[in-house]
Amino acid sequence: MPTVVPPREDLPCISLIVGFSIRSGSSGFPSGISAKSMTLFKPGAQAWETPVSISETGLSTRWVSDSDWVSLVGSADGNRPTGWRTEQVLSGVARGCSTPDFQEGDELLVGVNVDAAGESSMVVSAAKFYAAHGRRRLHKGFRRASRVSIGRPFSTL
Repeated sequence: MPTVVPPREDLPCISLIVGFSIRSGSSGFPSGISAKSMTLFKPGAQAWETPVSISETGLSTRWVSDSDWVSLVGSADGNRPTGWRTEQVLSGVARGCSTPDFQEGDELLVGVNVDAAGESSMVVSAAKFYAAHGRRRLHKGFRRASRVSIGRPFSTL
């Protein structure tokens, strides 16, 4: 007997918001560096890719430590805090709809695609997927074991 398959309905968008911070290392970033997109990888599942929000992405020079380049650190007297140094940090946000392939607790790879000096590269780091409930919405995002930050010091493209 023939069957009728109803048209596929699009799933509702569950917001996926991923922040990133990439530190330059002591040599600094190449001139004109910019973040273009973010890709999430899960073994055995499709990758998720979305453009980086240009209005929420920027390059700054700030105090960083070996384990923290996300926090905005200051001091009352304007002097460098002990254990911190000045370094460039490329920070931004990618926003999109989550995929049902990613579940809370999954270990994923997060890649930020960057361009500089006419060449492209990807900075990759591991992260754990989590969900946070907000005002009548379910927001999905990432948490690293130590800090919410991506990558190691930037290497040349």
